[in-house]
Formats: sequence, C-alpha cells, structure tokens
Amino acid sequence: MTQEERVLDIRANFITSVFGHGLRTGVSYAVTCPKCCGEEHRRKKKKLSIRLDSGMHHCWICGLKGKTLFYTMKNFFPARLEEYGRIFDEKDYQGQIDAAEIEQETNVELPPDFISLAVAYESKDPDIRDVVNYLSSRGLGIDDFWKWRLGTCVSGRFSRRVIMPSFDRFGALNYFTARSIDSDGAKKYINSKVKRKEVIFNDINIRWNEPLVLVEGPFDLTKCGWNSAAMLGSFLDESYLLFREIVTHGTSVVLVLDQDAAKKMIKIAEKLTSYGINVKCVNLDKFNDVGEMSKQEFQQILATAYEWSSTSRLQSLIGQIKSGSIL
Repeated sequence: MTQEERVLDIRANFITSVFGHGLRTGVSYAVTCPKCCGEEHRRKKKKLSIRLDSGMHHCWICGLKGKTLFYTMKNFFPARLEEYGRIFDEKDYQGQIDAAEIEQETNVELPPDFISLAVAYESKDPDIRDVVNYLSSRGLGIDDFWKWRLGTCVSGRFSRRVIMPSFDRFGALNYFTARSIDSDGAKKYINSKVKRKEVIFNDINIRWNEPLVLVEGPFDLTKCGWNSAAMLGSFLDESYLLFREIVTHGTSVVLVLDQDAAKKMIKIAEKLTSYGINVKCVNLDKFNDVGEMSKQEFQQILATAYEWSSTSRLQSLIGQIKSGSIL
C-alpha cells in the first residue's frame, strides 16, 4: 500500500466515524448528508458525495456543498473540527472561516413597508389602485392575490411594483421578485440577491408526487394553477436544486417554455429523461410566452403536451427551421 492510499484510508475511516458508513468508489465516498438526513425517508440515502483527496463535497438532495469539508464540519460537527483539520491537513482555520462567511447567502427579507394586495384590494391609494388595475388587466383577481401572496409598496424603489414572494417547504421566505407595472424605462424586475440555482420558487405549494408544470418566470405561474414551478430562467440541469428534487422524487414534468427558448427546452428534456424522468413538452404555437395567455388559453395549450422521445428532438429542430432555410 502506498502512502497516498494510507492517507485516503485514514480519511475514509474518519468520515465513517463522523457521517456513518457509506459507499466508497476510489477517492469518492458517498454518505448520509447531515443537513437533510432528518427526514425519515432520507436517512438511508447516501447522497452526500465527498472526495477523500480534497474534502470537496456535494449533496444531491439539499445542495450542501463546499470546496473543503471545513464549513460543513464547523456547522454540524464542531467538536471534530480540530481532528478534521489534522487529518485533511486544513491548517488555515481563520482563512477558512473568512471564506465561509463570504460565501454565506444573504438573508431574504421583504421590503419593510410590504402591503398585501389581498388586504389592500379596495385601497384608495392611487399607486395601489394602479397595481390592482394592472393585475386585473392580466386576468388576475383577489383570489390570485391570496393564492400567490402578491403585494406592493407605496414608497421607495418597490412602489408601483407587484411583489411576488416565495417560500420554501418549511414556510420560510427564500426569494421574491418585484415587477414594475410601468413601461417608462425603469428596471423591469428587482429580484432577491440570492443564488437562484439554490431556490425552489414556492416549494411550499409543490406536490412532488404529481406531474409538475415547469415555466420560466414566477409570474407565469399565475396562469398555470397550483402544481407548477418557475425555473427562474430558461435552463435547468444538475446544478439546480429544482432539478435535483425532481430527480430525487421521480416527478413527471411538463415543459412550457417561451418560443425563444425552444433549443433550451430540448436540452432540458434530454437531461431529465437521461435520469429516467417522464417528460412532456408544449409548443406555444401562436403565443410567444406564457404571460400572453389567459388561464383558459394556458389550459387549452397544456392539453396539447406531447411525450418527449428520441424522435421529439428531430421534430423540434425541424420545426425551428425558417421557411426557405437550407439544411
């Protein structure tokens, strides 16, 4: 046995003593994640992958990750931190602490003067009335204000904006977006300063054991109904918590992306099906995006969803060829 192999074995034994028995493949060791192992059905899942040569790790369920194990050890096993530092040769503790603090996410908080539109539905304030009228013009009423917890502010940078908050599965605020109702050149959206890849928008509403409609933006959700999720963009892969949750639960997916994201929809469908996920796709036809539709129109076009298959990619690519184009 070489010295390098001895070191890896020592580190593997240490990991076992801290995280419990796992599955080792070369320098990779899969163990139970300390962050998400509290749920009964996940205790036996070995989804936290740790590299024994560096301590780099990543959990495929909750997204816990780091370039070394320092921060995870500090949070979950502080009593073993010194031992970890010796075995993994982590000596610059203060430098690691500084780096870990820099990487921490900013706490998400709604503007202090946030007003629920459902509560202020009959307000005489002109700005609130304009926000309500704007939403009414998009086919939304007070039931939607309650359902999506929509709000606004009467002063500051969030005035004359529709604010849509998002809550995680435990009911904690994890994101919000604020859309301007004016077309005067102001920034259209103001979003929380957090990593969108680690956010599942309104996870609190999602039923993972039922087919899930995926759209691009939060305001698209208002046309979809309950069991839908916003990707907060036009792409999705393993680096997104939403993707990992879909794979973990084996959730069937219906992709409804804007016309200009057709190629990205192909990539997302191929990536999900490679993990055994059942995928359906929707072509918007005469619509450019979901926001243009009424709720009824969305349901009608959702009924045209087709199963993604090996031939779907070719058909989609052919459909994107403009008239007169030469292959």
